[in-house]
Formats: sequence, C-alpha cells, structure tokens
Amino acid sequence: MSNPMSALALVCYASVAVPLAVATWANRRTSLLHTIFWTWLCWLVWGLALSAADRRLDYVALCLTGCAGIAVFGARRPGVAAWNFVVTGLMVILLLPLAEGAATDTEFDLGWFRIIFLIGLLGMTITNYLPTWLALGAVWLFVACWWVMAGLLTQHEMAQRQLVALSLAPAPWLAWLCWWIGQLGRTDFDRRWLAFRDRYGLVWGLRLREQFNHSAAAAGWDAKLTWAGLRRGPALDDDERTEMEERLAALMKRFMPE
Repeated sequence: MSNPMSALALVCYASVAVPLAVATWANRRTSLLHTIFWTWLCWLVWGLALSAADRRLDYVALCLTGCAGIAVFGARRPGVAAWNFVVTGLMVILLLPLAEGAATDTEFDLGWFRIIFLIGLLGMTITNYLPTWLALGAVWLFVACWWVMAGLLTQHEMAQRQLVALSLAPAPWLAWLCWWIGQLGRTDFDRRWLAFRDRYGLVWGLRLREQFNHSAAAAGWDAKLTWAGLRRGPALDDDERTEMEERLAALMKRFMPE
C-alpha cells in the first residue's frame, strides 16, 4: 500500500541534495568520489523506501547505507576503483534474501543472522565518524536507521514514515554545519588535518596520524599530531614547520590533492 510523504517530509528529503552536491564538488578530486556515488544511490533508494510501505525497500535502503560507509574503508589510491567490486559484492550478498524470496515465492524474511550482520555493518559506518566533527550527523543517521530497523525486527511495516523522513534529512545538514564549525579558528596545518580526519573517519585518521608521528620522531621534530590537531613544542622552528606541512601533504597524496 502506498504511503506518500507529506509536502514537508518531501521538501526535507529533497533538501538533502544540497549538502550532497556540496560534498560531491568538494571531493571531486579526492579518493572519496566513489563513496559519494554510493551515497547518492543510497539517497535515491531512501526516497523510494519512504514513499512506499514496503519492507523490502526499507531493507535495501539500510543495505546501501552500510555499503556507502564501507566504501570509505577502501578510499585510497591506487585501488579505490577496484574497491567498488568489493562493495558491490557485499551489496549482492546483502540482497540475497530478496532473491531467495522471489525464487521461492515466499514472504520476505531476513533471519537473525542477517539482521545481526546488517546491524554490525551500520554500526561500523556510524562508529567510523563518531570521533569526528561529523558525529552529530552520524548519530542522527543512526536514529533514523534504527527506527527503520525496528520495523524489520518486528516484521511489521515501518510506521510513521513521515517522521523517519524528517529525522533522516537533518543528518547531512548537521554533518556539514559541524564540519564548518570545526574548521573555524584553526591553523592551516590543523585545518588540513581535520579536513582529512573528518572526511575519512576514525580508521584512516588513526592510520595517517600514526604515520605522521613516526616521521616526526624520526626527524626529531618537537611536535606530535593528536586527534584534535598538531601539538607543537617550543623548540620547533619555521623550517621544521614547513617540512611537517610537506610531510602531511605527502601522506595525504593517495587520498586528497594539494
């Protein structure tokens, strides 16, 4: 049975295209461009799911949300294009319950193993951004996803789809706003580091920070890269600052342009 969104819910959902378009332009030269593609696809399917009372579309929307998050973990050159095959394979595996139901002409049923797997996938996606300035948007997305997941767990049609649309739409807006706030009053070095950390999340952020700190220790720089930014010592001179900026840019070369 169709359950079209109200005008307000439709406007809120459509407004998500604005932060998505901004993210697409901002990441057009980064290794996250493929992730943006998955995010656009996810957004379109969410629109279909919210416009129809069909648990199968709810499930596909959740699967694509998880796949968009997993796409970030392979966003490093070279190999970012090949990672799409991994994400596509994951999506195929996740969609097997739909194929099984169509082949056997039975009611759509996930089973607890697949539900737990999907919850874990969404949990990885959300957790990757919790320590960043995008945390508020990630939490908002988690709330919307859990609301939809509850419908799958109870094996009933998702209730209050209008409220789900209204709760889902603010997530990218909040992420964008918090990212902008996080850039205020920062040095050029910290701004560049936070731009990477907030884009790529916990996994890649920890990896790059570890590599930079190893380089700093080897070079004898009186500085350490923390999760919040660079911590400089009094013995650091201008030449060393320049070298640190060059080293950070070199470490980000596989991810982001100069």
